[in-house]
Amino acid sequence: MSDLHAESPHNAGWRTPLRLFLAAMSVIGFVVPNAMVITYLSGSDHTQVDYFRAWTASLPSSQLLVDLVIVAIAFLGWALTEARRLGIMRWWLLSAGLTFAVGICCAVPLFLLVRDLYMDQHRRTDAGVTRP
Repeated sequence: MSDLHAESPHNAGWRTPLRLFLAAMSVIGFVVPNAMVITYLSGSDHTQVDYFRAWTASLPSSQLLVDLVIVAIAFLGWALTEARRLGIMRWWLLSAGLTFAVGICCAVPLFLLVRDLYMDQHRRTDAGVTRP
């Protein structure tokens, strides 16, 4: 087991290094992109149309946009399969919404966090161990 996933009696539940890391990345993935959009729109005469037009203003920005769209589609496809398998569809719906409303940088770590918590809960249930 990796150090990020290690769990000790003092580091149980939410407080594993992996879960704290994923939670932090979810928050950062929500705050940073939104702060950048707000900064762009409030600091000048730019409109929302200008903001979206800038996504394809050059070949490098278009390449990054295409790259992120492919990653988002791949993630949502995999996450949909996992959500169905694990019975956590509402978390997939939230992740899909976050992917388009905020960004994949927020959606992926949140879905991975929820998936890890769910899988751990079911491993413990299958082993006959319950945690308060």
